[in-house]
Amino acid sequence: MQLRLRSTSDIALSDLGQLGRELQPDIDVVVESSQIHLRSADPPSWVSFIADAPWWVQTMGLYASVYVAELFKEAAKTTWKERVNLVSATGRGVNHLTNFATTLVKFGLSRPRSTRLQLALPIPHDYFGVQFEVLGREEDLVAAEIAMFVHHVPGIQALLEQDEVRLRITGMVVVQLLESGSAKVTWMNKDSLEFEVTVLPLR
Repeated sequence: MQLRLRSTSDIALSDLGQLGRELQPDIDVVVESSQIHLRSADPPSWVSFIADAPWWVQTMGLYASVYVAELFKEAAKTTWKERVNLVSATGRGVNHLTNFATTLVKFGLSRPRSTRLQLALPIPHDYFGVQFEVLGREEDLVAAEIAMFVHHVPGIQALLEQDEVRLRITGMVVVQLLESGSAKVTWMNKDSLEFEVTVLPLR
């Protein structure tokens, strides 16, 4: 299993190649040479880090579980973002997840702020799959975002593989983290062209 990097054409393949090398040997990376060409006055810029659900769980799942447990062990009335800097060294550690976060932050800071970094699942389709935008710019916050996404991956997969959901979806599926740690999953209904939303609670 591999992590694939897909991007818009404004991002040099050589930069993505360097990004891939920085993720190795922890993560086996393939850079897709076929890029997305968008024509508009202000075209979007993004890199998607795409892998199947089993890859996310097997590569990051153990570290994510420890991190999320640390993040939520205190039942204080604060959001998960406000608790990020309270996570102990045990929760952070030095591992695949934190190394991934460090590399994403370094790459993100080398790009304009308009460039989005997205963690992705190729479901229900490879090109129109699940997209989760990494919003943080600091390593601790990015590590927490990755951990939370990975924590929700099994639930997202189970939801989108239900026939009554899968057959209604058109376009991409957007995942956002709520302050509670729940995951908001949004897609467009192909018949009504209206957005549908499901909230997956933090397990």
